[in-house]
Amino acid sequence: MQLEEDDKPFKMHPTLAILSLESEVDAFVVDDRFVNRYLTFDGNDRKTSILSSLDVMDDLAEKKLISEVDLFAHRTYLRQAGYQLVSVTIDELLHHLGNAPLRDGQVVETAELRAIRESLLKARMGKMLQIPLETPWLHQTTRSFIYCIKRLWKDKSDLAEAASYSEWLLGLLDVRGWAPSALPGNERGFALFAHAAHVQSVMTAPEGVTKEVKDAYHNWVDERLIKDMRDTQPEAFAWIVARAREMISHEADRIADELGN
Repeated sequence: MQLEEDDKPFKMHPTLAILSLESEVDAFVVDDRFVNRYLTFDGNDRKTSILSSLDVMDDLAEKKLISEVDLFAHRTYLRQAGYQLVSVTIDELLHHLGNAPLRDGQVVETAELRAIRESLLKARMGKMLQIPLETPWLHQTTRSFIYCIKRLWKDKSDLAEAASYSEWLLGLLDVRGWAPSALPGNERGFALFAHAAHVQSVMTAPEGVTKEVKDAYHNWVDERLIKDMRDTQPEAFAWIVARAREMISHEADRIADELGN
């Protein structure tokens, strides 16, 4: 990020005024999404790193100045205070799910899980996500959900419990709710094919599990995702079938090449 001479009127803004400090600092900590989309601020003949509060907390945890549990608690406090676009990390999600009991086969939301769900819901309802600029944030968050679903089926000895926790995650994984944030005219395509791409990612069973777990997982995916998509979203279902054929064909060609050599 760099301000030009013509940008002088913007320097009157409090945030940009701080960035224009003459004295040298190690970094600027700014929670303004316009500013912290950049890695550095170029000014006064030097480059200064731009960080967010989340970056500072991650650094403190990495240096063991705060515990991992404290880090997760601070992230929850930010969400509860209305801090937006806090990506969901794999470690914190598994930690919070591990502390959430089941009642009648359903997850009893802890305050931490509720903060995650409501924070995402608020961002969707407010249509504040800027696609494609902030798509990496959405990708990181949905990847965490997909990874955790597979991790649950790998780690849980009770497959019914794995399915119950995965049900809660599915409600957050569905990206169709973000379609209003897509570029005008692309909302329908985003709702269909971004969702299809995530369903395709979920379809693959976790690695290193028994055949019993794989079969149970595939049955769960079929019942919860594939059948509904086949019946209500034929375009998205056809897209998944085409991608599956491509993968099978590619794998067959690879094996044939290996045998030929």
